[in-house]
This record gives sequence, C-alpha cells and structure tokens, in this order.
Amino acid sequence: MSCFQRPRHVTCACGAEVKVGPKGPVPWRCAECVYKHKLARARGEKPPSRPAHLVESERSDELGPARPLLGLTAAELSAWRHRRIVELYQREPELSVDALCERFAVSKQEALDALRRAGIRVQGNGRTGLPAGLPVR
Repeated sequence: MSCFQRPRHVTCACGAEVKVGPKGPVPWRCAECVYKHKLARARGEKPPSRPAHLVESERSDELGPARPLLGLTAAELSAWRHRRIVELYQREPELSVDALCERFAVSKQEALDALRRAGIRVQGNGRTGLPAGLPVR
C-alpha cells in the first residue's frame, strides 16, 4: 500500500477489525469503543494529553524519592528533603528559604543547616529582594 491509498480495514485497540469506507475520515475505533468513549467523556473522564508513562515518570520525579511506593524510613525521608532543598535552592532562583520550608514542611533552621552543610552561604532569608512563595507555573 502506498502512502496515498486508504486502508481497507483498521484494527481497533480492542482487537476488532473496522471497515474503512471510500470517503470520509479513517476510523480509529470500532462502533462499540466509540460509544464507550462518549459515555466516559460524558462522565467527566478524559484521556491524558500525553502518554501515561511519561506523565507517571514526571510525577514520580517531582514527588520525590526513587522508591515512593516502598515507603521510607524517617532518616531516608529527612535526607531526601535536605537534598531536594539544596537542589531547588540552587536551580530555582525565585525560591526563598521560607518557600522551601513551606514546600517541604521543615523548620527554617533545618533548611538553613542543610544549605550550610552543602557549602551554600545564606544570610537571613536568602533572596530577600525577590518575592517569597512558590513559583507560579
């Protein structure tokens, strides 16, 4: 089949073969799946705009540790929080120490200690010239 020919049959995700007519758009679902899809949309469900595996990997990056499902000990969670505080303080210039404390539920002293242990000098709130709070996305 060349690039400009229409296929005669298309396979739906459920495995059913769908006949393609001579005119109009090429269907990508069988009639039953189209109906189920319409019902799901009417219930308010909608498919993700990006492939699920990419969305999940991004979420797990932002949520934290490499093993979020296995659970963490208190020491592991604390170590992860301190590493993430240092990483975000270096990477995102608009974040103040107060914003990091809010985001990670740690005291200001803990956040300052974590930054000092990483060799970052912080005076007061750090970036006082910039507005405090979480970055707008």
